[in-house]
Amino acid sequence: MSAPPAAMLELEGVSAAYGRKIRALKGVSLEAREGEAVALIGNNGAGKTTLMKVVSGLLAPEAGRVRFRGRDLAGLAPDRVVGLGLCLVPEGRRVFPRLSVLENLQMGAYARPRGADAARDLDRVLAMFPILGRRRSQPGGTLSGGEQQMLALGRALMAAPQLLMLDEPSLGLAPVVVDQIFETLELIKRGGVSILLVEQNARRALKFASRAYVLETGTIVAQGEARALLDDPAVRQAYLGL
Repeated sequence: MSAPPAAMLELEGVSAAYGRKIRALKGVSLEAREGEAVALIGNNGAGKTTLMKVVSGLLAPEAGRVRFRGRDLAGLAPDRVVGLGLCLVPEGRRVFPRLSVLENLQMGAYARPRGADAARDLDRVLAMFPILGRRRSQPGGTLSGGEQQMLALGRALMAAPQLLMLDEPSLGLAPVVVDQIFETLELIKRGGVSILLVEQNARRALKFASRAYVLETGTIVAQGEARALLDDPAVRQAYLGL
């Protein structure tokens, strides 16, 4: 039997809080391996977005370690984290509303080394999302919700990530757009990019991912193969409405 892929992202005993009163993460440990998709599910307020902020360098943990390819990320600014190959697509898309679609995409490559072939990756992103090519001169803030999600994802891909983190990519989108987003994520995964997915649609997330973690009030309460969690009676009752 072959050994499992090496861990790319590792969280070990991570705790985080907002001020002195709101403790959002309590000793969380998880990992994302080379070339796999990992889902993180849980109810609102469970700490999923906080975890993404900690990994991205947007929030310093109180305790524990975050390592990417064996490197401790403690104290690294968010732009340095992106430069290492770890990129976040935030909840709410957060596109630059007054910049054009093209300028938004170009902003995604700001942390790449000089000489990196961003033009080639731009062509790939526009081929992946043809609507962005047709809207390339249009201000990002004038796009529909689904188009803005495509723009946010394309912007992240322009950073040439090794691990792509997505926070609620289907939130507020029509089912047909959600289908398109997940089809694109499947292509990205097949291209060798690892994915850490926070998703309100737990059923969709568990069907997409290979492994998953369940976060509840800042603590991991279940983990394992995604298909096994999809069939777990407790998970189905708590998060799938079954």
